Amino acid sequence: MQVLVAGALHLDIIVDAPHLPRRDETVTGSAVAYRMGGKGGNQAVAAARMGAVTAMAGRVGRDGFGARILEALDAAGVDRSRVVAGDGPTGISVAIVEATGEYGAVIVSGVNGTVRADDIELPAGLRVLMLQNEIPEAVNLALARRAAPGTLLVLNAAPARPVARELLARTDVLVVNRIEAAQMTGAAPALPDPAAAARLLRGLGPKAVIVTLGADGLLAATPDGMFT
Repeated sequence: MQVLVAGALHLDIIVDAPHLPRRDETVTGSAVAYRMGGKGGNQAVAAARMGAVTAMAGRVGRDGFGARILEALDAAGVDRSRVVAGDGPTGISVAIVEATGEYGAVIVSGVNGTVRADDIELPAGLRVLMLQNEIPEAVNLALARRAAPGTLLVLNAAPARPVARELLARTDVLVVNRIEAAQMTGAAPALPDPAAAARLLRGLGPKAVIVTLGADGLLAATPDGMFT
């Protein structure tokens, strides 16, 4: 096994709109799509499409949304033997996307919040372990501790929440967007200089930090310098 993704599986409801609604505002959208998502699901599908032998670990509900997600994993060639059907609803995400690519989203975790580390076997020879904040931090930390030396650990710290220093210290690549970077570094009022935020986050332990910038791309802070 080359890649194991332990994370959330959602049914994504994606609405295209001219702009994000302001408080008390109703906006007319131009299109809606229903797709398998969750940061974990998206990463697993992307890795499989790039040719990596990929497995997904997580939970779905015993409902139509869960069945749709399992079908999507099968279609992408992702090993879903570590995906458990739990009691409760499948997680969903509702996203509003502007023409510029900027977006806002709300997630309802459903059974993603009941993922347990004991249910997830780390295969021998695993090369990359990918984690996200959409499952309990105790699960992320337990899996990070169990990963064999030399396993590349990637943490997508979304949605933003406090992350244990031990987990950050075990992380090889930390991925955040500009909002999460601001929240994790305590920057005010809202948006820090992304490069400064990346440097601060690297100081917390990760070997490399990637800050995604929406339509502006991304930047990466690594031991070899800053890249955009």
